[in-house]
Amino acid sequence: MIGAMMHSRRHPTAPILALMGIACAGAAPWLVTGTAAAEQPVAHSIVQAQAAPAVPHATVDVQVADGSGVLGDAARQGMIEQTARIDFPDSVQKVVYVLIPGSSDNFNDDVLDWAGRNMPELVPDGTGKGAAWENGTLILGVGTSTRTNGVYCGNDVCQDLDIFEGPHLDASLEAMKDSFRRGNFANGLVEGAKVAADTELGARLAEEQAREDRNAMLGIGAVGVGAAGVGAAAWQRRKKKLTATAKQQFYELSTRYSELSQRLDALDIRANSLSSPLANAELRSQWTTIRDEFLNLNNRVGALNLTLTSDDKEFYAKHKQVASAHETLESMSNAEDNINLMFELENGDQIKRERELRSIKQDLSEALFEVRNREAIRQLKNVEAQVEALMRDLQAPDFMDRLARIVSDQAHALELASRDMKHLDREAHRDERPSLTDRDWRPGYVYSNWVPYYLLASWHSADTRAAESSSSSGGIANTSFSSGFSGGGGSSSW
Repeated sequence: MIGAMMHSRRHPTAPILALMGIACAGAAPWLVTGTAAAEQPVAHSIVQAQAAPAVPHATVDVQVADGSGVLGDAARQGMIEQTARIDFPDSVQKVVYVLIPGSSDNFNDDVLDWAGRNMPELVPDGTGKGAAWENGTLILGVGTSTRTNGVYCGNDVCQDLDIFEGPHLDASLEAMKDSFRRGNFANGLVEGAKVAADTELGARLAEEQAREDRNAMLGIGAVGVGAAGVGAAAWQRRKKKLTATAKQQFYELSTRYSELSQRLDALDIRANSLSSPLANAELRSQWTTIRDEFLNLNNRVGALNLTLTSDDKEFYAKHKQVASAHETLESMSNAEDNINLMFELENGDQIKRERELRSIKQDLSEALFEVRNREAIRQLKNVEAQVEALMRDLQAPDFMDRLARIVSDQAHALELASRDMKHLDREAHRDERPSLTDRDWRPGYVYSNWVPYYLLASWHSADTRAAESSSSSGGIANTSFSSGFSGGGGSSSW
């Protein structure tokens, strides 16, 4: 078993824009401002020294067990990094990816036998009748020879994700299959994890299933009531989560806004001082947009008439507006990080330069592992050679020009490679390309139509799934174990 663990996270003459009436000039009633709050006439609405609500996201360990030997190092690392970005419920403490050849017509038995021999901690009570999977665990597996796949979970995880059995389990299994059929096991497993973690999708599927059950079984009132109860319980869980999230987001707005706005003037000067080819007109336009949105944030939050002591009903009623305001705050924070990254790259930060080049090299390695187009492979290898040469010359005076050339050449090579992705519709995903305001933005997204290979592969996976959905027969998961094992989840074939 191979395991891996991870703990979860242009033109130089552009004018410098002057900021007038900076938003932090006066404290707003919704701000937590420490000792300064006492000097404001509305200080009675501020709760000082109040502890922040608990952050809802827990650390998730990720393990990759490649018993089939089909993953390269880049693919394995990509799985770990992508999984770390998935928003799992708190109950999910560990995600285990299992790749085994498979040996029977029941993949459930294959995975259970493998776990008992190789990772007995996944089955603390054994593999026999009445036993279950380890609490806090989500397992996604594929039988690379038997062309089967499965999703399994500890009882607490199964309950939170609603994947003991039923439509959410089926959807999670189906999400993997188009990638598996192309031999991309890494992407397929991660896609399955994303769908399994989507609790809103699970609630929606449960409601749809309940509706179908009621229509199919008219006259059996108990079934209808039971199904409706499942939907109502899911809705109450969702409402509680939305309220808690709104309160946490409002707290962050109240505490982080002033700090960020005080840095805005200097940040604007820095943004407009960028002079490399990667700092083009589109990048400047994105900066101007988020800067102006942030300047209006004080008015937007003040109009909500919320304070830290507002009751849950008020927070739930305005959770969408709070989420929108918080998104602007996060977008500005991300833009600050990304502007600083560009500035550091342009000004010779060797650590940041090497890190960016290693990220490109990793993406190239994954592309070379997957791509079959010979000309694309030749061009990708040429880009890889450029990256390696630049990594040996991090203080080169023309570093940014060479980095821009690397980005441009990689974009051209991947354009060739994407021609073999028969279902890929890049235009349909245009708005999904990370912008300056996203945490996973990288220098190059606004240059030469560049998109890294892993993102192209993800888009193609989604487009293939959509294209095949109308002709797919779907299928109900097999949830049985020969030994009488009672763990949640199940399997299907692809």
